[in-house]
Amino acid sequence: MRKIFAFILALAAVSSVADARKVTGTVMCGEEKLSGVIVTDGRNFTQTKSGKFKFEIEDNAEFVYIVTPSGYVADWSTGIPAFYQTAQGNDRFHFELTRTEPSEEYSIVAIADPQLRNDKHLAQFAAEPMADICETVKGLGGFKVGLALGDICWDSFDMLDKYKAEILRTGIPFYPVAGNHDHDADAKGDVQASAAYRKAMGPENYAFFIGKDVVIVLDNIIYDTQKKYQEGYASHVLSWVKGLESLLPEAADLYIAQHSPILHWDQGRRKIINSHDLIGLVHGHEVHFISGHTHMNNFFEYDRDIVEHNVAAICGSWWDSEHCTDGTPRGYKVFTKKDDRLTWYYKSVGQPKDHQAEMYGMGQTLMHPNSVVVNVWDWDPQWKVEWYQDGVHMGGLEPVTANCHYFAATPSQYAKQVMISVQSRFGQTWVYTYDMKDYVDVQAHRGGAGLKPENSIEAMKNALDLGVNTLEFDLHVSKDGQVVVSHDPYLKSGGYIYAKPYSELDLPLASDLIDFVENYTKENGLSPVRYNVEIKSRNADGESINWPTYDSFVRSCALLLHSKQLGDRLVVQSFDVRALEYMKERYPEFILSYLVGSEEPDFDKFMEKLDIAPEWLSPHYSIVTEELVKKCREKGMKIVPWTVDEPEDIKKMLDLKVDAIISNYPDRVLEQTRIF
Repeated sequence: MRKIFAFILALAAVSSVADARKVTGTVMCGEEKLSGVIVTDGRNFTQTKSGKFKFEIEDNAEFVYIVTPSGYVADWSTGIPAFYQTAQGNDRFHFELTRTEPSEEYSIVAIADPQLRNDKHLAQFAAEPMADICETVKGLGGFKVGLALGDICWDSFDMLDKYKAEILRTGIPFYPVAGNHDHDADAKGDVQASAAYRKAMGPENYAFFIGKDVVIVLDNIIYDTQKKYQEGYASHVLSWVKGLESLLPEAADLYIAQHSPILHWDQGRRKIINSHDLIGLVHGHEVHFISGHTHMNNFFEYDRDIVEHNVAAICGSWWDSEHCTDGTPRGYKVFTKKDDRLTWYYKSVGQPKDHQAEMYGMGQTLMHPNSVVVNVWDWDPQWKVEWYQDGVHMGGLEPVTANCHYFAATPSQYAKQVMISVQSRFGQTWVYTYDMKDYVDVQAHRGGAGLKPENSIEAMKNALDLGVNTLEFDLHVSKDGQVVVSHDPYLKSGGYIYAKPYSELDLPLASDLIDFVENYTKENGLSPVRYNVEIKSRNADGESINWPTYDSFVRSCALLLHSKQLGDRLVVQSFDVRALEYMKERYPEFILSYLVGSEEPDFDKFMEKLDIAPEWLSPHYSIVTEELVKKCREKGMKIVPWTVDEPEDIKKMLDLKVDAIISNYPDRVLEQTRIF
């Protein structure tokens, strides 16, 4: 049995030798023989002594290549550095390097996702983006290199050579990374799918020294065929990294350039395959992963000294938009190490270096219409974002979604100015100011009666999904004292609401409707919505019989509204002047709005009916004139016309600079007031 086992071992040894072959080579810089240079075939490693190396490579090895030492660079006149040579048919290799200026200061310019599908895309890339990159490179000191973080082409491999010719304009060596669109969808298996990429660009897994540190480039796309792939590190990639790391200085910081980020925050914080194993291999170094793929900008911390910069796309949204899918302007990231201190910034194409955030005013974002929003695309937890309301410091802001870079400041309805201060981890500060007079409140009348059953939970959800600022709905009281949300048709068909108990009504409780809205906004990351609630008491025959007296009506509604703790997000409106005056006396904390119909257009006459000064006036839009707006301003009242439904009437109200618009068709108002 032992003899059989020994025989098997011998066969294995012979097989191992047969699958490998010895090669030799030199690494020179002119007459200088470079020692200690790492040489690899993608699996095996050796180092030069006095410029020479000798080792066994895999028989099927495609390349023999070097880890370019600090202070040197391989010829990059073809558009990519020639640190590699074809292994097949060669037993001897010579690498000629050029010395760079000795400097421990360096910069890395990282672009993600050029995604060149055709010559039109190439022309777009060659225009403003390339001009911007070239200008940035000119302003950098020390040694400079570039990284193209994958998806260099878009399934069009003839674009790779055209990219190389174009990227030469930067005047610096630009190192490529393989992305999923750099794989051949018609080829079967990971090796074959990337064959066209390797032919044009060289090895997928390689490294080079820069200053005292090392850049490691990895292929983390495990391709099958027909665009089916997994994101992660194949076993042979992990083996190569393990072999490389054993030869690196312990003090070296590492940059790991790859296409896919380790973490996908928008997919349940899913991590890619074998990421834990890779992080374990490089643990002990300070590590900065640099990735693309998502067309978004993000920053992740995996350990005390291990972070990832997920860089937004240089192509924006696939050359159709100059902003990426997360609102980051198309651009790239610049890393600079000087005096042993690493700094970085995101450079937006066509913008100055300090363009690091964009502000959106009230009503200008779908998810946060009641907030002033700042997009701070290069944010990380060491940045500070704070806000001020009318000069009063309101505290710090957190991202509205975990690991995203949007910040929402939700001011009072009566604030005059919002200021947001943004401070980077490196101490730069930017201040953004928004004047509230530029804001028009879009209110969905009964949730938008033209789109869903009015005064229903479905109507409110629809309005929220549209991105309205304020929900308007009507409160009635049933015979058994329940506050319900209803509308006039119930009054016209068989008696007033009060004439029936709640159990006989197919209507939502006001409490349930408000609870739904509050929960829906929280669960979907929306900013808090506002409410303009009408109390439907009436001074007419049937009061106290078919519906409560105005004071009882108000008390029932007030009890409910107080329980919801809506603060100044709540406005209470009514046509009934008795109800308004009673609320002013009994509930002075309520913000009141006086509803006025079209039958009385004279401001002084309808105001004579009130003994109080409400904060809002809400007239039928047909009586709103420049003179009426002026009188409201003189009285310090907001003017909020109802129900403004036709586009020409909406435009007229906007031109008159009203404060808000109540509409059955809030989508029509949004079309004229929003940027999205």
